Amino acid sequence: MAQRRGFRVEKPRRTLIIRDAREPVGDRPSPGLPLLVVGGQVVLTGLSAALASIWGVDVALALFFGGAVAFLPNAFFALAALAMAHGKLPARVEAAALLGGWVAKLVLTVALLLIAIAVAKVGGGAFFVGLAVSLATPLALTVAGEQVRGAVGLARRRK
Repeated sequence: MAQRRGFRVEKPRRTLIIRDAREPVGDRPSPGLPLLVVGGQVVLTGLSAALASIWGVDVALALFFGGAVAFLPNAFFALAALAMAHGKLPARVEAAALLGGWVAKLVLTVALLLIAIAVAKVGGGAFFVGLAVSLATPLALTVAGEQVRGAVGLARRRK
């Protein structure tokens, strides 16, 4: 540690620090949060497809393809947002980049939806159930996170 005018200033470390992915960085949300959400989408879609394999492999694959239509573009957008997470860009540039990433995500979603329906010939309820499961995952994670935060806050108040 270096001493400067009566203040202790720590030198920056050059080590990798692994933190909780939900921990905010300053006034910005955690850069790892979008990847956590995409991971949840992949896990829930995979579990749903495994459960749907009871009705057959075709149903399980259709369900997984439906989920992939949602989580692949979200993974692209999450990686793009993670690349900008350091906050070194001006606000206008960052906003334009996020808007461009969102447009690219939208185009990728529509393209994957058309490919899945036209080329792969997936259809029926299982495809749309997989799509719904993957799209509902962020909401489910948000509700679960609020429940955990509420329980932790209640436990802290009781102490």
